[in-house]
Amino acid sequence: GIDTHGYGVCSVNGDAVSNSQKSRMGRAFTNGDVVGVALYLPSTNSPRERTREPVVWGKKSYWAQETPAHEPVPVAGSFVEFYVNGVTQGRMENLMSGTYFPAISLFTAHAQKEPARARVSFKGTTGYPPGCTAWNRAPQTSTGNDGES
Repeated sequence: GIDTHGYGVCSVNGDAVSNSQKSRMGRAFTNGDVVGVALYLPSTNSPRERTREPVVWGKKSYWAQETPAHEPVPVAGSFVEFYVNGVTQGRMENLMSGTYFPAISLFTAHAQKEPARARVSFKGTTGYPPGCTAWNRAPQTSTGNDGES
Protein backbone atom coordinates (compact mmCIF):
# COMPACT_ATOMS: atom_id res chain seq x y z
CA GLY A 1 0.00 0.00 0.00
CA ILE A 2 2.93 2.39 -0.38
CA ASP A 3 1.74 3.96 -3.66
CA THR A 4 -1.42 4.43 -5.73
CA HIS A 5 -1.03 0.93 -7.19
CA GLY A 6 -0.50 -0.75 -3.82
CA TYR A 7 -3.39 -2.19 -1.83
CA GLY A 8 -2.83 -4.08 1.39
CA VAL A 9 -4.10 -5.02 4.81
CA CYS A 10 -2.21 -4.74 8.11
CA SER A 11 -2.23 -7.81 10.38
CA VAL A 12 -1.87 -5.79 13.59
CA ASN A 13 -5.24 -4.05 13.34
CA GLY A 14 -6.90 -5.08 10.06
CA ASP A 15 -6.52 -1.60 8.54
CA ALA A 16 -6.56 -1.19 4.77
CA VAL A 17 -3.50 0.56 3.32
CA SER A 18 -3.21 2.31 -0.05
CA ASN A 19 -1.15 5.27 -1.21
CA SER A 20 0.56 5.22 2.23
CA GLN A 21 -2.79 5.97 3.90
CA LYS A 22 -4.50 3.68 6.43
CA SER A 23 -8.25 3.36 6.85
CA ARG A 24 -10.40 1.15 9.09
CA MET A 25 -11.43 -2.06 7.35
CA GLY A 26 -11.40 -5.38 9.22
CA ARG A 27 -10.01 -7.21 12.21
CA ALA A 28 -6.47 -8.10 13.21
CA PHE A 29 -5.12 -11.50 12.20
CA THR A 30 -2.27 -13.65 13.50
CA ASN A 31 -0.52 -17.02 13.35
CA GLY A 32 -2.75 -19.74 11.91
CA ASP A 33 -5.23 -17.37 10.25
CA VAL A 34 -5.82 -17.77 6.52
CA VAL A 35 -5.82 -14.50 4.59
CA GLY A 36 -7.52 -14.49 1.20
CA VAL A 37 -7.47 -11.86 -1.52
CA ALA A 38 -9.86 -11.38 -4.44
CA LEU A 39 -8.80 -9.01 -7.21
CA TYR A 40 -11.24 -7.99 -9.93
CA LEU A 41 -10.17 -5.88 -12.90
CA PRO A 42 -12.86 -5.51 -15.58
CA SER A 43 -11.96 -5.51 -19.27
CA THR A 44 -11.88 -1.69 -19.18
CA ASN A 45 -8.58 -1.90 -17.25
CA SER A 46 -5.47 -0.94 -19.25
CA PRO A 47 -2.53 -3.15 -18.25
CA ARG A 48 0.73 -1.24 -18.22
CA GLU A 49 3.12 -2.28 -20.95
CA ARG A 50 6.70 -2.35 -19.77
CA THR A 51 9.55 -1.24 -21.94
CA ARG A 52 12.66 -1.44 -19.80
CA GLU A 53 16.25 -1.43 -20.90
CA PRO A 54 19.04 -3.07 -18.89
CA VAL A 55 21.94 -0.84 -17.97
CA VAL A 56 25.23 -2.53 -17.09
CA TRP A 57 27.53 -0.64 -14.77
CA GLY A 58 30.67 -2.45 -13.75
CA LYS A 59 29.64 -6.03 -12.98
CA LYS A 60 26.06 -5.15 -12.03
CA SER A 61 22.93 -4.81 -14.12
CA TYR A 62 20.25 -2.23 -13.41
CA TRP A 63 16.98 -1.38 -15.14
CA ALA A 64 16.52 2.07 -16.61
CA GLN A 65 13.49 3.82 -15.14
CA GLU A 66 10.70 4.17 -17.62
CA THR A 67 8.21 6.98 -17.95
CA PRO A 68 4.59 5.75 -17.93
CA ALA A 69 2.86 6.06 -21.30
CA HIS A 70 -0.21 7.56 -19.62
CA GLU A 71 -1.36 8.57 -16.16
CA PRO A 72 -3.32 5.84 -14.35
CA VAL A 73 -7.05 6.46 -13.90
CA PRO A 74 -9.59 4.76 -11.61
CA VAL A 75 -11.22 1.70 -13.20
CA ALA A 76 -14.95 1.70 -12.41
CA GLY A 77 -16.13 -1.57 -10.90
CA SER A 78 -12.65 -2.87 -10.03
CA PHE A 79 -11.85 -4.00 -6.50
CA VAL A 80 -9.52 -5.88 -4.20
CA GLU A 81 -11.24 -7.65 -1.29
CA PHE A 82 -9.55 -9.20 1.74
CA TYR A 83 -10.75 -12.19 3.78
CA VAL A 84 -9.62 -13.66 7.10
CA ASN A 85 -10.58 -17.31 7.58
CA GLY A 86 -13.16 -16.98 4.80
CA VAL A 87 -14.90 -13.91 6.27
CA THR A 88 -14.74 -10.71 4.24
CA GLN A 89 -12.89 -7.85 5.93
CA GLY A 90 -13.80 -5.25 3.34
CA ARG A 91 -12.74 -4.07 -0.08
CA MET A 92 -11.10 -1.19 -1.84
CA GLU A 93 -12.89 -0.17 -5.02
CA ASN A 94 -12.17 1.65 -8.28
CA LEU A 95 -8.51 0.67 -8.36
CA MET A 96 -6.08 2.58 -10.55
CA SER A 97 -5.54 1.20 -14.05
CA GLY A 98 -2.43 -0.87 -14.51
CA THR A 99 -0.83 -4.26 -14.05
CA TYR A 100 -0.87 -5.87 -10.61
CA PHE A 101 1.36 -8.49 -8.98
CA PRO A 102 0.81 -10.26 -5.64
CA ALA A 103 3.27 -9.51 -2.84
CA ILE A 104 3.65 -10.20 0.87
CA SER A 105 5.50 -8.05 3.37
CA LEU A 106 6.66 -9.63 6.64
CA PHE A 107 7.95 -8.00 9.80
CA THR A 108 9.95 -9.75 12.49
CA ALA A 109 10.10 -7.94 15.83
CA HIS A 110 13.52 -7.58 17.45
CA ALA A 111 12.55 -9.78 20.39
CA GLN A 112 11.16 -12.61 18.19
CA LYS A 113 13.23 -15.79 18.30
CA GLU A 114 11.82 -17.16 15.03
CA PRO A 115 11.57 -15.09 11.85
CA ALA A 116 8.17 -14.18 10.44
CA ARG A 117 7.01 -16.70 7.83
CA ALA A 118 4.16 -17.00 5.40
CA ARG A 119 2.84 -19.82 3.28
CA VAL A 120 1.14 -18.92 0.03
CA SER A 121 -0.97 -21.00 -2.28
CA PHE A 122 -2.37 -20.07 -5.66
CA LYS A 123 -4.19 -23.41 -5.87
CA GLY A 124 -7.93 -23.86 -5.78
CA THR A 125 -10.61 -21.26 -5.45
CA THR A 126 -13.38 -20.38 -3.07
CA GLY A 127 -15.63 -18.95 -5.75
CA TYR A 128 -15.94 -15.73 -7.68
CA PRO A 129 -18.13 -12.67 -7.31
CA PRO A 130 -20.90 -12.31 -9.93
CA GLY A 131 -19.46 -11.47 -13.34
CA CYS A 132 -15.98 -12.83 -12.52
CA THR A 133 -14.34 -15.86 -14.11
CA ALA A 134 -11.28 -17.87 -13.19
CA TRP A 135 -7.85 -16.74 -14.31
CA ASN A 136 -6.47 -19.58 -16.41
CA ARG A 137 -2.73 -19.49 -15.90
CA ALA A 138 -0.18 -21.97 -17.16
CA PRO A 139 0.67 -24.80 -14.75
CA GLN A 140 3.72 -24.10 -12.61
CA THR A 141 6.44 -26.48 -11.51
CA SER A 142 6.66 -27.04 -7.77
CA THR A 143 9.87 -26.02 -6.02
CA GLY A 144 9.29 -28.64 -3.36
CA ASN A 145 8.60 -26.17 -0.56
CA ASP A 146 4.93 -25.55 -1.44
CA GLY A 147 5.45 -21.79 -1.43
CA GLU A 148 6.70 -21.60 2.15
CA SER A 149 9.28 -18.93 2.80
